[in-house]
Amino acid sequence: MTISLTKYQTITYEIDKIPALTGIGIILNTNQGSSTIRENNSCLAAGDYLVIDLDAEVASQYDWGNIGQEAGLAAINCSAAVIAALVTFGSTAATPVTGGTSLALTSIGYAATVATGASCAVSAVRTYNAITDPKANKIYDNIPAYQTTMKVLDGVSLLGVGASAIAMAKVMRIMGRAGITLGAAKAGSASRPARTRLAREVLKYENPAMTNRQVKEYFKLGMGPKRVTTKALTENTILSLRDSLAAGLSFLSSSLDGHVKNAAIYIVRLEN
Repeated sequence: MTISLTKYQTITYEIDKIPALTGIGIILNTNQGSSTIRENNSCLAAGDYLVIDLDAEVASQYDWGNIGQEAGLAAINCSAAVIAALVTFGSTAATPVTGGTSLALTSIGYAATVATGASCAVSAVRTYNAITDPKANKIYDNIPAYQTTMKVLDGVSLLGVGASAIAMAKVMRIMGRAGITLGAAKAGSASRPARTRLAREVLKYENPAMTNRQVKEYFKLGMGPKRVTTKALTENTILSLRDSLAAGLSFLSSSLDGHVKNAAIYIVRLEN
């Protein structure tokens, strides 16, 4: 085990400040090995050697705690980005309960998806920096413009959470009026009468001014399907859950030294 000149000078200086220990030999023991820092050169010392035992953590090239934190946030951000992208850009098929639109609503949903993707990219860069150049992340954290940008991304993601919650509440309310539970919708076990009622509830929700008589006339004239298919209901429900999951993950991603543990110092005298 080697010791730097600065540390050598510090250790010997502090020990020699004690009259009874001036010139005493010094031995340093750690879990990395043992080293004689200085041979005994004083017959006036209280003993031959001062032994310093350090139970120290072995220094690592990497700060695994910081790397793990950055990698964990990157995993959350990028998972949310993938799910949000699938919901926002992959849901082109019309779904009856939402009136033919995806639950990643309007420009808020699209902006939240883009914001989550940006957060994923930032997290990936921070993880890389944590491995190759940890100081870079600290520099970023101290740049006002960077902090402002991240706050904006967090704010947009929060708007996405709100939009998703509103959309999910709407779907649950419509299905509840039709007597369909979330489990039944997801499993594809909703009955024909329930799916018929669901088609009527969707029409009434989208046209609140329509009377019950007009609703019956609408379906009697064949102006729309009399019932929601099991496939459409199941796909719509899974879409709702994915959208809520993506928003939740996105918001979650926005919302994780000393080395010496013990020391012992003692003096020994060598016997001939």
